[in-house]
Amino acid sequence: KLMSGSYLCVLPYTDATQSGVVMTCYAYNLPVLVSDCPGLLEYCFDPANFSFENGNLTDLKNKIRNILTNSDLINSYKKKIRSYDEQNVSRLNVDKILSI
Repeated sequence: KLMSGSYLCVLPYTDATQSGVVMTCYAYNLPVLVSDCPGLLEYCFDPANFSFENGNLTDLKNKIRNILTNSDLINSYKKKIRSYDEQNVSRLNVDKILSI
């Protein structure tokens, strides 16, 4: 219920190489706002709106405010998550990989 009942996940990591949290959020079609750590930016589909400068609290607050007051950003990001899912982790692709 935590993921499915959420509007946005914020990951203010100061250091990261990867995060399973991002992919878990995407499994629930939940947009993620990430710090600009390279491992997190790798799966950020809209860095201009859904990433913030690591350690910059003002940037983080501004990004959260922008996202929460602009439902089009959330809707657009959710479409990008669905597209990524269809291209990379859909059942059809899993079946293709397993048949190799």
